[in-house]
Amino acid sequence: PIGESEKYKIARDVYNKLVEARGDYRYPEPKFTMLRTPTEGATMNYDSLEITLEEKAYDVCASFGDQRNAALAIILGHELMHYYEKHGWRRSFAKSYQQLDIGMKLGGVVDDVIHETQADYLGGFLAYSAGFGLFDQCPELISRMYKAYNLPDTLSKYATRQEREAMSTLTIRKLELLVDAFEVANLMTACGNFEEARTYYQYVLRDYQSREIFNNVGVTILLQVLK
Repeated sequence: PIGESEKYKIARDVYNKLVEARGDYRYPEPKFTMLRTPTEGATMNYDSLEITLEEKAYDVCASFGDQRNAALAIILGHELMHYYEKHGWRRSFAKSYQQLDIGMKLGGVVDDVIHETQADYLGGFLAYSAGFGLFDQCPELISRMYKAYNLPDTLSKYATRQEREAMSTLTIRKLELLVDAFEVANLMTACGNFEEARTYYQYVLRDYQSREIFNNVGVTILLQVLK
């Protein structure tokens, strides 16, 4: 593990901001570790409750220049959303019943693709809400990661690289709508249109839940009553 290096401190700061933005302390916070060994880029280990980021993956993010931290937030936010959305539960359950047909179905490729897409989508909003902006270079980030790790275009239990890039582009478009709804809610609140603002915050809550969004709904209700 890499500890107290400049790269570690930068990545750890990004990670802390993401955890704080989510604000969900019902569950223990996963430990953050940085590794030198290039094997998987970034992973969520459910057994050790640990998120790891490899130095090579950090370097890929650094290749985006002033968007380095935003790229880091996308990668780390993706792994955090696997944790918060309990994607590990189904994998663990399927493993327990792997000798049965139901176990093989639960552990199927389709579910893995769905989980990856959801982690991209919600991880992108988490990164935005943590102050890293709307990172719209995800397809290029995927391409650079594949190149850095010398990965083939096709991997087991994953969509192809081209499919992942295409899905990433569609995810960005969907993410833009969620961000727009959030910003409209903020503007409505500032203008005193609290009932309309609450409607938009509740729209966001259908897909993404965090301490901030729940708090904003409560605040708009209170302000509407006072008004």
